[in-house]
Amino acid sequence: MIKDHSLGVMALTKKGCALARRVENLVPDRPVTLYLPEKWTLGTEVGYSFFRETVEKALSSHAGVLFIMATGIVVRSIAPMLDSKDKDPAVLVMDEGGVHVISLLSGHLGGANDLARKLGRWLGAQPVITTASDVSDKHAVDVLALKYDLILKDLEGAKVITSLFVNDEPVKVVDPFGYMNKETFPSCQEPKGILVVSSQRNITMDLPFVQLIPKDLVVGLGCRKDIPFETIKRALLETFEENNLDLDGLALMATVDIKAEEAGILETVQWLDITLVVLSRDQLARTEEKFVQSSFVKKTIGTGAVAEPCGYIASKNGTLLVPKTIKDGVTLSIWRRKTNV
Repeated sequence: MIKDHSLGVMALTKKGCALARRVENLVPDRPVTLYLPEKWTLGTEVGYSFFRETVEKALSSHAGVLFIMATGIVVRSIAPMLDSKDKDPAVLVMDEGGVHVISLLSGHLGGANDLARKLGRWLGAQPVITTASDVSDKHAVDVLALKYDLILKDLEGAKVITSLFVNDEPVKVVDPFGYMNKETFPSCQEPKGILVVSSQRNITMDLPFVQLIPKDLVVGLGCRKDIPFETIKRALLETFEENNLDLDGLALMATVDIKAEEAGILETVQWLDITLVVLSRDQLARTEEKFVQSSFVKKTIGTGAVAEPCGYIASKNGTLLVPKTIKDGVTLSIWRRKTNV
């Protein structure tokens, strides 16, 4: 699944080109690039002579691609280029008359179903959606993951649990912190599967299950000067593993202002693709009574603790999961921030 938000629109015929321009003018929520035969291109539109090469370019460049042409042409063209449902872009097909818009590929994770509905509203077309959970108005695990910003890594497990929902089989939902509390799930006495929301690393169940991981963990971090990235990375990996926590659940890292330019810390947040929260020493000093203070640290940087107060403040007074841990000059603590913070 591609991260950007753009839409590519590809047409074959002169009438299809006119409809493509209409799509470009009516789509309000994302950038649109048109791929049209060279003999009919205007302005900034991308002209093409080689069809399959252009299909490949569009699929690799956009979060979604709308083909204005026959479905059979699209299926035969994209089949060799597909990877997996968590990586492929949304693929939609529309007839050149603008009567129907079909969600063809990546309906849930890629957002093709949602985009088909939007295009239907904007263009006055009939969206065609065939995923069973949408047609039957039942829960789908991948949709829940997207809706509540939860991480889904087990696509096969998601298929199993979604199939249970679709077929009205009982599914137990374990969501202790209420990330999906807006959903209404059928009650069940004898479940045949389990949907669990947890940031634990290793989970075992007696029934088929799928795990959704919330990004609710916060690390408070301190370190010696010039600590390299590999040392911080190793400390994180070891601490998360030792405490059975999934690193994919990490949302933020927090440190004190004097450490904000440490190359190892900056490389770590880049590797993790998370936000670094920088807190002033004055902010940390206001929490002194809550945490054990080090006279050496206080003499060195002006406040007596870093890892725990940083995690505490950045998690919005969350729950301490792993108290101050020291590994090779790296000090860290792990917190769970409050739901809906």
